[in-house]
Amino acid sequence: PRGYGDNQQRHPALIVLDGSPTMTSLASASLFDRTIPGFIIVAVPNVDRLRDLSHESIAEIWPTSGGADSFLAFLTDELAPWIDAKFRTSGYRVITGGSAAGRFATFALLEAPEVFDAAIARSPVLGTAYEMFSGLVTSAATQKSNGEHFLFLVYGSHDYPVVTIYTERLLRLLDDQSPPWLRYERAVLDNKGHFQFSGLNSGLSALFEDFEFPADRFLEEGPGAVVERARVLGKRFKMDVQPSQLAGQREIIDAGCELGRQRRFVDAIRVLTYGLELHPYSAALLYYKAQMLEHAGETEEAVIDYNRVFELKPSMGIAGMTRMLLDNLVEIEKPKGR
Repeated sequence: PRGYGDNQQRHPALIVLDGSPTMTSLASASLFDRTIPGFIIVAVPNVDRLRDLSHESIAEIWPTSGGADSFLAFLTDELAPWIDAKFRTSGYRVITGGSAAGRFATFALLEAPEVFDAAIARSPVLGTAYEMFSGLVTSAATQKSNGEHFLFLVYGSHDYPVVTIYTERLLRLLDDQSPPWLRYERAVLDNKGHFQFSGLNSGLSALFEDFEFPADRFLEEGPGAVVERARVLGKRFKMDVQPSQLAGQREIIDAGCELGRQRRFVDAIRVLTYGLELHPYSAALLYYKAQMLEHAGETEEAVIDYNRVFELKPSMGIAGMTRMLLDNLVEIEKPKGR
């Protein structure tokens, strides 16, 4: 992840099946969303794909088929400990794959929830082993597991029936059995076919949907609510979550400016002030807060904030110009007893 060498922060691991340089690049591109935390991405290349990803033995077609249990043992007993020893991992693991690898990712989460915390299955070919999955879900309903797990099933609207029919059937079974430790979602990508890598971004966004705290809620709940959510998410995802990750400067500024357009300057100032509690060295937040103070007629307070903007970021010339203009206003108003 960006900044990995600059601190000691721990990160979740994303295990990408069907791994290759291209897959790794695509996985990296999926992580540019601000609300998705930085991952350590581990791409697992194929050696014998049909052997490793198939549960059923079809020796007459492929002599080595039926090795999914052995492949899962490799991931849980060898790869996962190696990743933890090699990198600063948080202990939270997401596994993703498409087509047969999507089926395997679903299997890995249901079979080994003590190792995998989430699975993003893209176009999982569940129909070829549906009875096995039916048994896994039924068993999962009576199992206990530490923490919440997440299964995301995604396919294209023009996907194969062996994907669409059996994915929907599995979802109905999950609804019926309701494993207490498993949260699950399904998404259908419009006008898409089989094995769309864009489904990974959809899955990660769903997994980390609580990492975005709506800035307009500051008015009701204040920064304390963001701090509390960061604590809860840190516990859930086994990582250090900073409140500033949940409410970005751009979103807070947009919320404050929208309130300003509605001439709700007091509320705008409050939102931007809350934002500064999360981002105390943000010249941009200070600048827009100063603007709202100016519009609200709080000239002297605006001057103070414009001065602080200029100190934090002298390159913001407009802040310096406005500061001088407001200084003149304050000087003009002083003889009037203000």
